[in-house]
Amino acid sequence: MSPRQTRRKEPLSLYNNPPGAHSTKPMIKYATGKNARKSIRRLTGKDKNYRKRIAMRMYYRAKFHKNQTQGMRNAMKVWKSYIDSI
Repeated sequence: MSPRQTRRKEPLSLYNNPPGAHSTKPMIKYATGKNARKSIRRLTGKDKNYRKRIAMRMYYRAKFHKNQTQGMRNAMKVWKSYIDSI
């Protein structure tokens, strides 16, 4: 490692891509129930606290969205049941 490079010391957050990732597509979604279920599958294997934080964030984004749709209401049900199961 060159002198200018430093190792990453802070933990990865919701908006940071993991090292080596080339995609900027959001992986966690809340627009429909189907998207919520796919997002939950992507969360498997992650830390319990991380999963709960993400699930609560997506639930409340859908709940307080300015232009809430029926799909978001369905996603809220999916996220709420996931939060309760954690």
